[in-house]
Amino acid sequence: EEETVAAAVMRLDGTVLVVWHHGRMAGLVRRFPLANPDDVSEAWPDDRFDLFWILVRQTVDPVSYRFVAQPQLLLEGDHGLDGVDGVDGPDGGDAS
Repeated sequence: EEETVAAAVMRLDGTVLVVWHHGRMAGLVRRFPLANPDDVSEAWPDDRFDLFWILVRQTVDPVSYRFVAQPQLLLEGDHGLDGVDGVDGPDGGDAS
């Protein structure tokens, strides 16, 4: 399933929103050609329900993406990416 979704997304132009089960998100993200594959966590953090995992298209031919984890920071007590190992901060630097 993940391979099919990744292939379909890579054929599209513009912004694409994919909603996927958090337990399988890392597997989906790893199907994309990533400029920074080491920044993708092995699994979605079990204690986080406020993250967006974003793939920013870097090049078109050949297609490649940069992985970014972005917290929503909507509620009191929400925190940034502190303690979330292996994710890239919104500015492209390591968030930990």
